[in-house]
Amino acid sequence: MNTEKIVSFRLIKPLLGKQPDFLYQENQKYLLFQPLREKSILFLVGSQLPVLIVPDDNSSIIRQIKNRKNDDFFSTPLSNLKFKLDFINIAEGISENSWYRDGLLVKETNKIKKAEGEIDTPVTFKIISQQKMDIRKTNYVHLLKIEPLNLGIKGMPPITQLLFDFHDSCSGGISESTVLLKSKFYNNNILTETTGKIFTMKIKSQIFGSWNDKRFGYNTLSFGSNWDFDWDSWQEVDESEYSKPDKEGVFSEPTKNDNKSNDNHSFSKKIKGFQNTKIGMIIGVILVLIALILRKKKK
Repeated sequence: MNTEKIVSFRLIKPLLGKQPDFLYQENQKYLLFQPLREKSILFLVGSQLPVLIVPDDNSSIIRQIKNRKNDDFFSTPLSNLKFKLDFINIAEGISENSWYRDGLLVKETNKIKKAEGEIDTPVTFKIISQQKMDIRKTNYVHLLKIEPLNLGIKGMPPITQLLFDFHDSCSGGISESTVLLKSKFYNNNILTETTGKIFTMKIKSQIFGSWNDKRFGYNTLSFGSNWDFDWDSWQEVDESEYSKPDKEGVFSEPTKNDNKSNDNHSFSKKIKGFQNTKIGMIIGVILVLIALILRKKKK
């Protein structure tokens, strides 16, 4: 079953320090946004909230975006996005240290549509193996290795791991989220008896890797709360509903350095000059700021 994977989002101005919310490259103007779900982030790549880069071609949909209301949603296929590693240094003009934000470039604006609301992204995958890891009292992570899952984003590797994070707190949801530790998946055979089986689920927030664990790179999707995936959508499906992964993935053209594989990219290198112990605090501050923006826009 090869169905196009679509995401929906609201758009706010990105948190770029002194950087403008647009730029020019090769005589083309690009608008910069932070894409969000209703109450949470849409994308998190390691420790970074990537910026959505939209060509300003003065088309009808661009005019709608410029004149959008606070609760307007838009949608586009994941295959219409291209990952841009270290897209912009948001610390420029503020600090001597660099802090790079990744970007997601919209390839074709005519594939952006007005949406009625949030759209969860259904995925189907076959599990190769499963393992509980890092068990500490009540907390642990559960890693599922899967056959390659192609989300369609150009410059990103196929997903080969799903990481379920059972901790008291996590970075996926902004506010009012319920952590996975309080779900039906916690210490249950729902995940332990999965090897060799095929499952489907609906993803809400696309969280690539782990913001505080270098073992998990761009080939890992992480889940820590009910803002990250629809808990009730998890179900085993028949072989007939599963398509074998393509031999060629979307990661045929690395975005920045041909000798560097993004699936093992070290997220700690993204914030040069900052101590890794401060990364979590920085992410927390950004999420709180976004939460305040969302609440203010709702009033």
